This record gives sequence, structure tokens and C-alpha cells, in this order.
Amino acid sequence: MDARSRKLQEAVQRQKDLLSQLQVEASIRRQKVSVSIADIVQYCQTHLNEDHLIKGFAKPSDNPFSEKQRCSIL
Repeated sequence: MDARSRKLQEAVQRQKDLLSQLQVEASIRRQKVSVSIADIVQYCQTHLNEDHLIKGFAKPSDNPFSEKQRCSIL
């Protein structure tokens, strides 16, 4: 097999792969953004008391994301 036919076969394979990926993406179930937003709002309202980004932490030491030590310039 010469280089030209190998390149041609590789190009054909890439196109087949692309077609396969597009078919997968086309088969994904779609949902309107307005429906998704309503679902997100309802989820946030339902879990409001558990969301530390909204209500915060009772004590700063309860925050697992806080910096443990301060950065100092020498």
C-alpha cells in the first residue's frame, strides 16, 4: 500500500468517525432551556438550607475550603 492510498484510507476513517460522533450527538434527548432553568431554580430552592455558598458556615473553621495558613511576603 503506498502513502497516497494510506492517507486516503485515513481520511475516510476520520470522516466515518466524525459521522458516528454526529449520529450520537443527534440522538441525545434535547430539553428547552426554560425547562432546565425551572428545574435548576426548584433544586436550588429545595436545597437552600444545605447550600453553604448561600447560607455560609456557622464558624469560619467549619469551612473546608478556607486557607489554612496565610501567605507572607519575605
